[in-house]
Amino acid sequence: MNRREKARIVAERVAARIREVSPMGLGRWDPVWDHIGAPSDEFMDRLAEWEKADSTSTRSKLETASTVLIDAWAEAARRWTEAGSPPLEKPGEVDEVEADVGELVSP
Repeated sequence: MNRREKARIVAERVAARIREVSPMGLGRWDPVWDHIGAPSDEFMDRLAEWEKADSTSTRSKLETASTVLIDAWAEAARRWTEAGSPPLEKPGEVDEVEADVGELVSP
């Protein structure tokens, strides 16, 4: 299995953990991005770094970024609940194109 495939698997596992800690569609609640934007960017940067060069250092940074991202989604879900669980847009109403995990980790 090549590193690109391993990166895809890592991203899928992180996405699965995010689905466990947050309601489906929470990414369509605009305020969530104020909380998860930076951790998402950091995770993607660390994933790309690890994909290019697997080492103890890059693995450690990726593990930390994964944990921070999952925790950020959990916190965003808590904030959404505190806001009264406002309705989430239906997928057809989303203005932005949402890439799947495979597209995000591909060069």
